[in-house]
Amino acid sequence: NGLSVPNFKTTRLVYEVSLPSSTTAIPTISAVATDPNARIVLIQANTFPGQASVVVVAADGSTSLTYTVEFKKGLNNDATLKSIAYDGTAISPFDKEELSYMVSLPTGTTSVPYVTAEAQDAAATVDISQPLSLPGEAQIVVTAEDGTLRTYIVYFTVLSTPTDISERSADHEADLPRKVLRDGHLWILHGGKAYSVLGY
Repeated sequence: NGLSVPNFKTTRLVYEVSLPSSTTAIPTISAVATDPNARIVLIQANTFPGQASVVVVAADGSTSLTYTVEFKKGLNNDATLKSIAYDGTAISPFDKEELSYMVSLPTGTTSVPYVTAEAQDAAATVDISQPLSLPGEAQIVVTAEDGTLRTYIVYFTVLSTPTDISERSADHEADLPRKVLRDGHLWILHGGKAYSVLGY
């Protein structure tokens, strides 16, 4: 493919070349003889991974050397995730390039969620440190086939009901809706009830 075979020496006849695991096209070899009067016969690989050969026939027509290039698939460096879920609920939207997520659990949640994750590459390994309490965090470490590491973090919080909801009297039930911000979450108060923008 126009690239020099690494560490080429005229006296070395066998080579191994690793190409990215994502390679789909069969590589093509070319060669130049030291003696311009020599003849070159190229035997291209017909698969990848696969083997190609270069036969060099000297000007005398009888002396020859065969160079062999073995094309191998390199180790995958993909350490990204395909998905993250907690208690069977997928985190959405999910972007494999986004490494941190915030999940707000419904008010009153006491059960610590169980986190699962799936790697993009089947050869990658996924190690998950589960959250130990609420609020808490899960840490997901993905190790690619070639050892590349990537860490995702999921932060879990529990929505807290604004304290003034329980203190509201019936006299205020006819009030117009109003917004209340508590613990970074927006609530709409109306008719003695609280409505979270997340739907709780």
